[in-house]
Amino acid sequence: MRTRRHRGFTKFELVICILVIVVVATALYSRYMALVADAERAAFRGVMGWLQAGVNVRMSLALSDGDLSELQQLEGSNPMALVAEVMSLPSNYLGVLDDEAAARARPGNWYFDRDRGLLVYRFRYQSTAEGFTRAADERLGFRLKVNYRPAANQGRAAVSGLVLQAVGPDQWQLADSQGLR
Repeated sequence: MRTRRHRGFTKFELVICILVIVVVATALYSRYMALVADAERAAFRGVMGWLQAGVNVRMSLALSDGDLSELQQLEGSNPMALVAEVMSLPSNYLGVLDDEAAARARPGNWYFDRDRGLLVYRFRYQSTAEGFTRAADERLGFRLKVNYRPAANQGRAAVSGLVLQAVGPDQWQLADSQGLR
């Protein structure tokens, strides 16, 4: 009887193994990136919840004082200041930035653009930003806005509330063209 000696893999077997490893790695990577985008989306929504809580607390204080007109001072101010009144700021908040520093802000961070009066989030991954109206460079802006109710008997309109309003890219471009950039 002749015994056959095995000296290892044949080239064909090695190519097949490498091909299987590449296919599995590609599938795992795409799933990993989907999870990373989901994590960013959840973190973004969490901070949005904090921001809404800050707005709601300020509204509640104004209602309890019986003076909603004090909310007018907040229009265009930094919404993170409202968050800071009730809880700590998110770790990815960079602070108040001018245009030069804002241009260098890395994706995945929040900052208040002093020149535009906008709270801005820069998405890391384009898939995270799906469903949002945003600027071409993945910026998403928000502004505190006072709502007014129609005045009775041709009088002055009265303050009815404060909202955190998303600002679309058309408004970014309008601000840029007016020299507010």
